[in-house]
Amino acid sequence: MGKSKNSIINSIYFRAPLIVKNLFATFYGFNHSNKRNHKRYGKYYKSIHESQFWSEEKIKAVQLRELKEFLIFANKNSPYYKEIFNKHGFKPENLQHLDDLKVLPPLNKEEVRLNADLINCSNYLKNATKTKTSGSTGKPLQLAVSLEALQKAHAYQQLLYSWYGLGYKSRMAKCAGQTVAHLNQKKPPFWVQDYYNNSLYLSSYHLSENNMTHYIKKLSSFNPDIIEGYPSSIYLLAIAQKKLNGNIKPRFIRTGSETLLDYQRQTIEESFQCKVHNFYGSGERCVIGLECSEGNIHIQPLFGYTEYINDKGEPAKPGESAKVLATGFSNYAFPLIRYEIGDVIKLQDYQRCKCGRGGTLASEIIGRTDDYILTSDNRMITRNLPKLFHFDNGVVNAQIIQNDIKTVIIKIQANNSFTETSKINIIKHAKKILGSEMNVVIEMVDEIKKEDSGKYKFIISNIGNNYLENNYTHKA
Repeated sequence: MGKSKNSIINSIYFRAPLIVKNLFATFYGFNHSNKRNHKRYGKYYKSIHESQFWSEEKIKAVQLRELKEFLIFANKNSPYYKEIFNKHGFKPENLQHLDDLKVLPPLNKEEVRLNADLINCSNYLKNATKTKTSGSTGKPLQLAVSLEALQKAHAYQQLLYSWYGLGYKSRMAKCAGQTVAHLNQKKPPFWVQDYYNNSLYLSSYHLSENNMTHYIKKLSSFNPDIIEGYPSSIYLLAIAQKKLNGNIKPRFIRTGSETLLDYQRQTIEESFQCKVHNFYGSGERCVIGLECSEGNIHIQPLFGYTEYINDKGEPAKPGESAKVLATGFSNYAFPLIRYEIGDVIKLQDYQRCKCGRGGTLASEIIGRTDDYILTSDNRMITRNLPKLFHFDNGVVNAQIIQNDIKTVIIKIQANNSFTETSKINIIKHAKKILGSEMNVVIEMVDEIKKEDSGKYKFIISNIGNNYLENNYTHKA
């Protein structure tokens, strides 16, 4: 059987010299840009730009209208939702209040996987594309995304840039999951340039200590206005910049796709002398949050309707941590209604921001619901764990893995200043946080491996979601 078209293109690309790879990237960037900015994009951007200072009453009125249209479409075109709606006596045309949606049960990812063909509505739309989430549990979720959802998501990204005086053509360096260099490549270049979009794409797979001099040199010569990507990747670049006395000074840094940990934020901001802004989104295109200059993440109410549930199963109050249920009424190609996206956020203590913009305020994106260590006394712990590593004890990077209720493995990538005392201190502090009965195993490694997507996970829980949901009592 012959090779697929994509495998042939990849083979040609990886064998090509840099100048040809740049042409590939520029051609791809041109096509992708034209698709995102085609026809309705300008209308979407103008609409969300105008709506950011609307009153709460006006926002809710538009939300209700958008949600109602979305639910009617899903009922008409998705056999799955038609059955669910009938089962619960739900008639979308009779929707009067946003809370009326609560008669429907939450939708989890496994249910979506099992019923993907019945949920899918892409056949009724033009220009829908197939995509997949990275799959934090190892099982990616495949779904369709409408062109409109892609354009709206892009418009919100540009809205965020506009808050800081940046535009579509600002020089951007991105270090995320793009496979711009072959995984077996040992020598630079570990990057490729898209001239049309004024963008430099850096490989997140080759960020080893031996390669950092090349990365910093290239970033310095490119002189980006914007650096965006995975927090773990930008964090490693920040460490390298400090170590090599680099002079990269972007005007804006945007992180996403991973949980931004406190120590990562501090190191990145100190190294690049630039504030980090968290972008909250999902591959399913059903929720978006933008961080303003006040440090608040504004969950955008006109991209989707979002509910927040605390660990008692009740609507979360300001200041509480909450699971996210998302109904993303921007993606008609694959409707997701009351979808358990798998994220936990902390709602801000107050819900009116000094910047004047609307949307639910979150103080932080805590992480995925499976990114917790579960203790034998049924505590779920995540936020305190980065405090184990102050990075003044020789630790370069770390990862915590739990395979059973009694043991955690801490993988540590360290430099020469890491000592036996450092190891003892980490174990001591881990037991303070996790409990003295927890068996803490230190495993020294040369490198913390990333997932296939290029992402880095600080905590990996292999306990199982059902165990977590049935046994924890509160989060720490």
